[in-house]
Amino acid sequence: MYGNFPKAIMAELLLYLADRETFDSLKDLGNVSTKHFRQALAQLASELKDQSTALGDVQETEDLTQGLKKPFQELLKQLQPNERERLLKGFLS
Repeated sequence: MYGNFPKAIMAELLLYLADRETFDSLKDLGNVSTKHFRQALAQLASELKDQSTALGDVQETEDLTQGLKKPFQELLKQLQPNERERLLKGFLS
């Protein structure tokens, strides 16, 4: 989640804004071009989409941990989501 929005939805909103908004107020800043700001929004959207995809994968791996013993589940909870995913995929592959 990003605020109250799922990351995938935030990514789509950022892409929508980058494509359609004029960002007239950027002219007041002087040193920020609309082109560069649009690129920054698109890059942020891409990162949010990647995170959203990774978190979806993590949910699947968390479902797989339900049958594991409690100590191993506790150990997995200490890892970052991407670390947990890699570890589980390595063992389950």
